[in-house]
Amino acid sequence: QRVEQLFGVLNAMMARDRECSQRQLYIRTYNVVPMTSRIGIIEWMSNTVTLKELLSEQAALTKQEDAFQNAQIQQRDFIKKYS
Repeated sequence: QRVEQLFGVLNAMMARDRECSQRQLYIRTYNVVPMTSRIGIIEWMSNTVTLKELLSEQAALTKQEDAFQNAQIQQRDFIKKYS
């Protein structure tokens, strides 16, 4: 929440700066509901995924890439052996 407040102050400063204003510079901010002094819940954003989903997808892609590389190695070794 404190970081979001800082971003709000920076946005106000950039809005007053002529160059930043002309370039429409700003920091995107989100609403945060504090749960404790160290933890909060950020507002739900459309078209986003959870960290768990992102990591799971990456792990699946890595497995596919490893399988593809292993198949390429086996094919290369087969060709070397029989040519």
